[in-house]
Amino acid sequence: MQPELESSKTPSINRYKGFMLSKGMEIRGFELFRKMGYIILALFFVDFFAILIPPHFMDSFWELAIINSMLDRIWIALLGFGLIFFYRADTQIKRNLLRVLYYLSWLSLILSIFYFLLFPLTLFNAFEIYGKYKNEKTFAIAAAQNKSEQIKSLIESSNSAQDLTAFIQSINPQKVLTGKPKEQQLKEIAKQELVKSKTEYTLTTINRAKSSVTDLFKTTTRAVLGTLLSGLGLGLIWKNTRWVRVLIKKGSKNDKT
Repeated sequence: MQPELESSKTPSINRYKGFMLSKGMEIRGFELFRKMGYIILALFFVDFFAILIPPHFMDSFWELAIINSMLDRIWIALLGFGLIFFYRADTQIKRNLLRVLYYLSWLSLILSIFYFLLFPLTLFNAFEIYGKYKNEKTFAIAAAQNKSEQIKSLIESSNSAQDLTAFIQSINPQKVLTGKPKEQQLKEIAKQELVKSKTEYTLTTINRAKSSVTDLFKTTTRAVLGTLLSGLGLGLIWKNTRWVRVLIKKGSKNDKT
């Protein structure tokens, strides 16, 4: 890509200061940076498409997880683009390579728009998942209430001490009955254990729902900030590679004339 100076192929040696790198070595060092950039960017796209397989579109949990996976890998793309466009002012670029850089410049803009579009998708999925958590909590509490009412009716209609004792043991296996309580006493104990069990289940359900919502909030906040910063970073790459598009435009005009 750059012409190497014949007089600069080998380093000069100073026995006191060490080795002085030649101009050619410097050029090859910058070329290595750019080659690594192409490899890194290629690896990013391989990983990018791999995480989409198998697809589960319209699944809010899957989409939010995929968005976070994409954000985990965005630094690879930013690093790759940064290395690819790492040129010095006195560098000579071949026309074919300039055309490749031109397409990569526009690719950075496409990716920037894509990551910005992930922002509303993140919010949509987060609200949908929150609604599911809320409905699950409501349904679980309502189901526990219905089951509690059914058991309470069975307790009221039961006239057998053996059945009432079995009810109590099914509700709280660790409950130890002392003496020989009567049927009415067994009914009251069963009702108390039923209320205690329902309360514990309700509190567990609420705490589990709160934990899920907290995790969702953390994940959503990370995804929202990540999509915006990723889109901004890729947009800056596109903006700062304007020189490629300008050179291509000038080259096209020269070809016409």
